Amino acid sequence: YNVTRGSKPPTMNIKISSNLPFPIDVDFVPGLYLGDEAVLIPDSVTTHPGSIRMNFPRFGLMKWISKENPRMREQDKDVIWRNCSSSYERYMFDMCLNNRERLYIVTACRIMKAVVKTLRKRQNHAANLLTSYHLKTIAMYCIEFLTVPTVAPPDFHLGGVREALGYFLKFLKLVFDKETLPEFFLGNEYLGKIFPDSYFANAHKKYNLFAKENPRQVEAAKYGFGGMEAILEGCYTYASLNESVIRCFENRVLRM
Repeated sequence: YNVTRGSKPPTMNIKISSNLPFPIDVDFVPGLYLGDEAVLIPDSVTTHPGSIRMNFPRFGLMKWISKENPRMREQDKDVIWRNCSSSYERYMFDMCLNNRERLYIVTACRIMKAVVKTLRKRQNHAANLLTSYHLKTIAMYCIEFLTVPTVAPPDFHLGGVREALGYFLKFLKLVFDKETLPEFFLGNEYLGKIFPDSYFANAHKKYNLFAKENPRQVEAAKYGFGGMEAILEGCYTYASLNESVIRCFENRVLRM
């Protein structure tokens, strides 16, 4: 095997090449352990009978000023600390494991990752902009709006992967049109329905994940959306979508 190390501060990238048909990529990110936060997850969210208390480790991570982050303010010095939401993010997908409707969304997200990978080879503007975390963020909004009973419309049920992919695409188109994708764990007014009284549920200031991207690339992304719909023809449906869910995402989430 062969190990190659790269560095994109503060992340250290390790690529392991072996006799497998694909390399293994591992990212190491140094962080400051801030302690655990105990959160009582409501029974409306869990896949367990009744509420469950979960411990979420919290870390402080460094963000560095660089040519790739020109919008970070010089007055913030060389290093900016932020609270890492990785343990909460992991739980968002862990709670999908025994829930069929949430697994529809996870499958839709995996399909979109494959689409983005394919379209990048064709220099599609939308695919060139989107990262894995952008797609996971939209998936988390889908999980929140479509499968959490205290957020979703009354008696709402997701019909399958085609429908989940339809919502995913509708959300994505709005994100491109508004040139805005708010960080899921910052300023999310519905987050308390999943993580009540948690640190991130009380974080009210929103942050646009596209803020650090090239503005021209963000603006151009909307023109590549049609290519995504085309490559997915027959795999999604818009026919049975609940418009109130889409309007709520547009008017409440994308409003910065």
